[in-house]
Amino acid sequence: MKKVFYILIILVVFVLFYIGGYTFTSYSEEMGPGNYTYVGARGTFEFVKSEQGDHWVTWPVKTLITGNVYNVQDWITPFPYGPYELVDIPMGSNPVTPRVYIRGVKNAETAYITRDVYLDEKYYEDYPKGGLVIAVISLERVIDKLGPEVGVEAIITSIEDNEISRGLDLSVKTCEDASREEIVFWLKEGDTTQIYYDEDNRYCVILEFKEGEDPNRVVTKLAYNIIGVM
Repeated sequence: MKKVFYILIILVVFVLFYIGGYTFTSYSEEMGPGNYTYVGARGTFEFVKSEQGDHWVTWPVKTLITGNVYNVQDWITPFPYGPYELVDIPMGSNPVTPRVYIRGVKNAETAYITRDVYLDEKYYEDYPKGGLVIAVISLERVIDKLGPEVGVEAIITSIEDNEISRGLDLSVKTCEDASREEIVFWLKEGDTTQIYYDEDNRYCVILEFKEGEDPNRVVTKLAYNIIGVM
């Protein structure tokens, strides 16, 4: 009996050592420039971290040829954060992923990405490499890449009509406008950083970022979720 007990202890220690070693190795690769892999929700993804700190990931994009025939092409896309830096960002209890979510909304035609445009300058000053504008464009880019597969067009908008939104020629979209045909993603400044559905409208997904934190963190988490990394 004691022999079995000690064997179990050894196995547990071995497993913990293996997991700890793997985690340490992965984070070590994440710390500096170079190649690393991340085992995601839909397979293993290859990353290259540049000297500038960008994380370039290779992911498959489907393009409809005819009927049920698709062409699969690999895209290499840069993101300001790697997946290991985003594991602390919670998502809603339901999978908040446009790939699954939009397929479930068969009549959806458009994905509106909206925000308070007055925050553009505020976060650009704090994060000149990222900021709210780059976060919005980054999400638009990923959804547009899925367009040929799921038939959804991404459009950047504002949560209200004001001098800035008019100057940028942006239409106004809020969670009240979200529907089966028009999905809304709202980048919202708040007290925490998380992704969740609006309580009153399940066709509106809120990407909340803590005040003073780079909005690109929460957007990159959702982008990775879209392409299957997280």
